Amino acid sequence: MPLKFLLVSAVYSQTPIEVHHPALGFGYVASSLRETFGDEITFKVIDSNLIENIKTFQPDIIGITSVTKNYNVAKEYARIAKQANIPVIIGGVHISFLPQTLTENMTVGIDGEGERTIIDLMSLFVTEGRFEIASLRSIEGIMFRDKGELVKTKPRELIKTLDDIPYPARDLLEIEKSAHMISSRGCPYDCAFCSTSSYTRHQARYATAEYVADEIGQLYNKYKVDHITIYDDLFAMDPNRVIKMQEILAAKNLIGKFGISVNIRSDFITDSLAEVLHQMNVKVVALGTESGCQKTLDYLKSGGLTIENNANAVRILKKHHIIPYCSFVIGSPDEDMEAVMETIKFIKDNRIYYYAISILVPFPGTQVWEYALSVGIVDNDMDWSRLDFYIQPDSVKLSKYLSLKEMTEVRAKMEIRRKRYLIFISTLLAIRHPLRYSKAVIDRIKILRR
Repeated sequence: MPLKFLLVSAVYSQTPIEVHHPALGFGYVASSLRETFGDEITFKVIDSNLIENIKTFQPDIIGITSVTKNYNVAKEYARIAKQANIPVIIGGVHISFLPQTLTENMTVGIDGEGERTIIDLMSLFVTEGRFEIASLRSIEGIMFRDKGELVKTKPRELIKTLDDIPYPARDLLEIEKSAHMISSRGCPYDCAFCSTSSYTRHQARYATAEYVADEIGQLYNKYKVDHITIYDDLFAMDPNRVIKMQEILAAKNLIGKFGISVNIRSDFITDSLAEVLHQMNVKVVALGTESGCQKTLDYLKSGGLTIENNANAVRILKKHHIIPYCSFVIGSPDEDMEAVMETIKFIKDNRIYYYAISILVPFPGTQVWEYALSVGIVDNDMDWSRLDFYIQPDSVKLSKYLSLKEMTEVRAKMEIRRKRYLIFISTLLAIRHPLRYSKAVIDRIKILRR
């Protein structure tokens, strides 16, 4: 009988945005294990109702993944699994940076990328039926407790060639018309608020254009998606790869069958790159513009990016009929309301209508976390749910000069501006194309009334 592996995303399932994105990490874990074990292991991926799924699926082992703000959920899931006498493997960015938070209910934690590590762990489990401490010590890239003491094994090398990783097992995930994928891993930059560079040891690795184009083709041909979001930190760091990707997609007659969204650093944006992106049918480019105040931008991006870079990127993308989706962060330690208003002015001056404004959150593995730790704002035994981009009454606040109320009011006013623009655009489209877009007006009005 196949071994049963239950894979659990620690999310707040009542929050739509948390369950909107499929757990691609679990897809890679499952496909890697299938490549090694075939049908010796069966899988199920869930994001809620753990107790019910333990009863119905009757797993032999449970895997949990969690970001920091959801770690309270992960701990509760591990407790439930321990009560059912089921071993727990936990992975994800939180446990990689804060291994000391591994609880007594968690059998073993994975440090960093999991595709190779999970094969070693499951080989041990299939052979021995359990995780013996002596055997765990020989596996790289994990952590566990031995009589209460934390043990970390030798770090595992990063996967060098991404083409060697099998495509994620999307048959285990809910794939909607808007699908998600990645084509690279890592980032060499040192943004103060981002843990990616530390998590991937400042190394950026890219799948080949052929590998990426084949996966895109699979998404369209098998799932009939109408939009694909590529969640790379730096999609266009190698513009030649983007050019080749566009050529392959054109040769496969896939251009125009679906829209594409990507993330690109603003100082990478040029007219020539934007033209290639337009030819690929890229509809949206997400930019980490972060701030309209150069002092704040220098702090957040650790230098190297200017307000002019951001404005130029917005201008070029609009010129090539691509929507610039800009993310902004308020609440840096030394940021005051005058600096925040510079950001608002930047948004208005550059006629940016697609944007998100978040509060600065100190996540483990970042410079901001180290600062917050040093001044006692956070600790390793805190209520992790307080680390949320969406401001709550007990949210962690880093700014010395801005209150949570002031930041909430700024975000609320700019959200109203954004929603009104979306209604205007939807109405305009409905007038020009009534059969195609009339429903969009109703949808946008509903959004504004929320």
